[in-house]
Amino acid sequence: MINREENFDTFQYLKIFLLIVLFSILFSLVYKGVKLVTESKFWGSYYNLLVVTPDDYFLLQINNSSGKATLMEAVGLKRKKNDSRFEICMEIGVPCDGLLVYTNARDAKGFENIVTFTSVVNMIFSKKNYQLENMNTLDLVKVYFYLKSVSDNNFYRFKYDFRKSESLKMYDLFKNDLIINDKLSLEIINSTSINGLGTNFSEMLKSAGYSVVFVSSSEEKSLSKIIYRVDGNSVTLKYLRNFLNIPGEYKNESSIADITVILGNDLFSEANEN
Repeated sequence: MINREENFDTFQYLKIFLLIVLFSILFSLVYKGVKLVTESKFWGSYYNLLVVTPDDYFLLQINNSSGKATLMEAVGLKRKKNDSRFEICMEIGVPCDGLLVYTNARDAKGFENIVTFTSVVNMIFSKKNYQLENMNTLDLVKVYFYLKSVSDNNFYRFKYDFRKSESLKMYDLFKNDLIINDKLSLEIINSTSINGLGTNFSEMLKSAGYSVVFVSSSEEKSLSKIIYRVDGNSVTLKYLRNFLNIPGEYKNESSIADITVILGNDLFSEANEN
């Protein structure tokens, strides 16, 4: 004869086990959700997304405050497989917050085939055909829903042929009004062996509205770093750190600029370092 007390104990243990499993699943989902939110890079009024496919480059700027979007298709750029986000941005001439590399050539014909509901869902559940840099799947979802809300009249699309010009000269299209209105000055120090990097980098920053007041080179090579002498929550500093993704250090000192950016070889992919 089966003991009722034993049956009751077994049932209780089973309930406790199931509750622990459910709690673990719930905790895991909450943790992943919080992590997605805290690691999201799409937090401000402006967001620049660089999309790379086997055949094309696209630069998308979202202007959340005005409800507008600008999409540039870059023509004539020679893709290098190991280029970092920084190197591609330097080549285009505009700072980019996030990078989406789409490896499936069949499904990546044209921007309209990349940021669709089906493709976004596929990207969330399978990382086989794409990779993200300096952004996460929540940022991707935000981009999708934002583009769905933008009217055709507020979505400006154009092609730019880089075979006719080395870098993007239509600076006004990708300026960030928040950075302009912040009115902070920048100093650029080239701490690499690449001649002209500081000047080219300053031109790229100017395309987004940064105010660069001084560019120099250093014989002493060092890792990349941002030194700031302003409030750590300033808009300019936030966007700059979001783009470069390098350490920052506060110094209470007088200097030629509010923010100093030291460029090191660590910004480049290993294959292209000098």
